[in-house]
Amino acid sequence: MDTTIDSVCCLPVGSPDRIELDAVVGINEDIKEVMRIANGLNLAAINAMLIAKKIGDASSGFSVVSAELRTFSRRLSEVMSRLMELVSALVREVAGMIRLDKALSLQQATRAAATHYPHWEAMWRRKSGELARSGAAVLDCRANLTSALARADKLCVMGQSLSYSAKIESVYGGAQAGALKHVSEGVEASVREILSTLQKLAGQLETKR
Repeated sequence: MDTTIDSVCCLPVGSPDRIELDAVVGINEDIKEVMRIANGLNLAAINAMLIAKKIGDASSGFSVVSAELRTFSRRLSEVMSRLMELVSALVREVAGMIRLDKALSLQQATRAAATHYPHWEAMWRRKSGELARSGAAVLDCRANLTSALARADKLCVMGQSLSYSAKIESVYGGAQAGALKHVSEGVEASVREILSTLQKLAGQLETKR
């Protein structure tokens, strides 16, 4: 059972906690979409290499670029997998922090009866400490995710340069020039879409600080 989804569903719609969790889960869905695009990019890079191999020496420049694109797509998939791990960790920490905050609120409501419960203060201090640590963990997760997004963005900028080079080299593909151009344009569009999504995610994390 997905405890993260359970946590979201149990919160009232429109509550600050629900909005917070919905935002983090939304980030997770965006990264899943980027993963899908990255997988398609890997297939496009393989296709480019096959076409270049079929042409032979006439497309030696494109062959080099397509091999670099394949390396780029593999690195991008690895980076996206790491982003997925970080977002999952963030969702867990946010859900845990919300549960602790609610537990403290419930305990606060019993403060008037604290004199009848000798361990009330000790429990309060323990839960307050747990909440503080949970809050610090959420901040750490956000910082790690922001850094990972910055690295992914930098990698995609490099991929964008490679896609431009591929488009230029496709001109020398002879009879296969059209196919090479089509592949290179597809790679360029995919990288552009990934960059746009990453920048949107970075902005969402920035507004949550």
